[in-house]
Order: sequence, then structure tokens, then C-alpha cells
Amino acid sequence: MNSVTKFSATLADLNPKSNSIGFIRLFCALAVIVAHCQPYGGFGTEILARWSNNQIGLGRVAVDVFFIISGFLIAMSWSNINNLRRFVWHRFLRIYPAFWVCLVITGIILPWYVRGSPSIGYVAKSFACITGVQIDISGVFDDNPCGGQLNSALWTLPWEIRAYFFLAVLGACGFINTPSHKWVLVLIFLATWIGFIVQIYSFPGIDTSPAISSGWRLLSFFFIGALFFEYRHQIHLKWGLFVASITIMIFATIAGMLWLNYSGGLFDSVSQIPLAYAVFYMATRLPLVFNSINTTTDISYGIYIYGTLVINILVSTHFFASYFMLLIAVLFITIPVAYLSWYWIEAPSLSFKNRLRF
Repeated sequence: MNSVTKFSATLADLNPKSNSIGFIRLFCALAVIVAHCQPYGGFGTEILARWSNNQIGLGRVAVDVFFIISGFLIAMSWSNINNLRRFVWHRFLRIYPAFWVCLVITGIILPWYVRGSPSIGYVAKSFACITGVQIDISGVFDDNPCGGQLNSALWTLPWEIRAYFFLAVLGACGFINTPSHKWVLVLIFLATWIGFIVQIYSFPGIDTSPAISSGWRLLSFFFIGALFFEYRHQIHLKWGLFVASITIMIFATIAGMLWLNYSGGLFDSVSQIPLAYAVFYMATRLPLVFNSINTTTDISYGIYIYGTLVINILVSTHFFASYFMLLIAVLFITIPVAYLSWYWIEAPSLSFKNRLRF
């Protein structure tokens, strides 16, 4: 029997301690590496984007899923904590310590090794991770296929932190987990969703558009995740609705390929709700064995923040003649690095969550 019994009909029955969210997060982190190895390794456009005429991308969908899950879990966290200072402290411990170590490795140690001098500016500009992060360092891997985009995966972290801030403000104002104020979160989701749709269709063409790397996109997926938490008692987990969700996304991808000359096109316009439904259905209905994967030891964050950096380091050696050789080598290095990040940085940092009294 899975984390949801045959009598558990809604998302509210998701067992916080026994579900497949950890496995899904790990799968998505690995999917980003699988996707990035092609363009960053000089092996062309990632395969899913190429097959779909850039209507859908493996790495893009993985990040969308990250933000859906994050919206749900962060809304749950606020509901459990209901204290602004504790909430901020917990979020700080989860994001910043590991991120700062990654910054030092990327901006100080690596440039010193490659060009003989560190990049203090890179660390300083990215340190707060609120206004943005720098993704390149002059003289470091400029000749790589992606032209010095050293660790571009980090671009999503400022938007993650901004989403935390927005949700914290909503929670402090009494708009989270309050039945009479659910409409506020609905309006915010609709605003981000509509903003993203407008942005998509402001940039015709199948070349990857600015909409794909915009905050509108990430916030729309974050707030649909939060909205699923708010309406968890009303969201019924049914096989038929799961199939319908998958069908909608497949149809949107095909329709976009055939009729819409826009990057992302119809898939990104309609996928927020069906993708969220599919994610949470799988989180509760995958076989029990998946519930123990990436739970107590969560390496998904470490894989995400180091994966693209490792790709660039290996590509600079000019040793890997095929995509699969590069992918295997990247995974062979990144996964142990992620474990070290968890055991040496992330877990020790999280142990301080309840040591301060607020």
C-alpha cells in the first residue's frame, strides 16, 4: 500500500513523511544534467527540445517541477511554522550555506586554478542571491561551447528566494492556509500565469525566447504549487484526471509544433495546472519503494548547483568525444559532490533550524 490508502481521495492525505517527492526532485535534478550535457558539451540542442521544435525541453520541465514542488512545500512550511522569523531562518539555512560554498568554489578556487587569479566580483555580485547571480567569469572557459556560461543553472535561485519572500509576506498578512482568503493566492497565480503567457507571445519564433528564462514562468509554477496546497482538501487524486493531465500536455506540445511559431508556445501556456496535478499524483501513487529514495539524504540541491559547473570543467579538458561519455563522467563526479555537500554543508546547517528561539 502506498502513502495514500485506497480510502484517501484527496491531496490532503499526502503523508509528509512517506511520499515520492524526494525521488521526483532527484529525478528532476538529474534531468537537468542530462539536458545540459548536450548544449554545454557541444553536442547540439537537447533532444526533447529538438524533437518538439523547441516546444518543450527536458531541463525546462524539470525546473518547472522543482518550482511546483517548492511552492507546495513552502506553503506547507509556513502553515506549520506560522512565524515569520522562524520561516526566514529555515529558508536561509536550506539555501544559503551550500550556495555560498558553491560560490567560493566557482568564483575563487576555480578561476585561481584556470587563470591564476580569483574573481571576487563574481562572489560579491552573487552573494546575496536576491537581485541576481553572475553566470560567467572572464577568462574562465570562454572557449567552451556555451561561451563561458560557467554555472548558469544558478539563475533560478534568486527567483526561488523571491518566491519565498512573496509567500512569507502573504503568510504574515494571513493569506496562507486561511479559507476565507484563498482568493488572494488565486489572483496572484493568475497574474503570474497571464504575465507569462503574454511574454511568450511577445517573442515569435522557435529560438529560445526571453520568456523561458523569466520570473513570470518560475513564479507561475511556484504559485500553482502553493495553490495546490491551499486546495489540497478539494483536489481528488484520480487515475482518470492524471491521464487527462498528461494528455493535455502531449496535445499542447504537438499542437505547438504544428501550428505555433513560438518557443514554448502552447505547452508553457497551459501546463501549470496539468503538470502540477501529474506531479502530485505521482508523489502519492508511485510504488512504495520510491518513498525511501532521496528523503533523509537529499542530494537534489547539490546536484543542481554543481551539475552545470562540473559539465563545463570536464568539457574544457576536450577529452570527451561523445555525449554519453560526458554524461557518465558528469554523473560520476556530481553525485559524490552532492553527497559531500549534503553531509558536510546542508545537513549540518539544517541542524540549526531549532537551535534559535524566536
